[in-house]
Amino acid sequence: MATVEELHRESGKKGKSTYRPIFRFTTLTGKEIHYPYKVASSPPDWAVGEKATIVYKVDDPENPMLLTYFGAFGWAIIALAIAIVLLIIGGGYYIFDYYAKQFVL
Repeated sequence: MATVEELHRESGKKGKSTYRPIFRFTTLTGKEIHYPYKVASSPPDWAVGEKATIVYKVDDPENPMLLTYFGAFGWAIIALAIAIVLLIIGGGYYIFDYYAKQFVL
């Protein structure tokens, strides 16, 4: 488990500020790691003290991954959304072809 230690304020586009959470967690070997999240947002998505699940390779704890729903399944969800649209279009052509052949004299 990782805890949001602070929200680092950064200058964003058009002079607006964005906030990047800095997570703190302890590895199995007892080493304390401070991990800046890849995404900064305004308003902040995280609050100081909030907890999150983090995973890392035992031999490389400096490069962890925050375990979120979209982080774990993001590309699969995008591919699934595209596949559903293509299946509907393909199914529509198949059904149209079937009914069009019945009405052609």
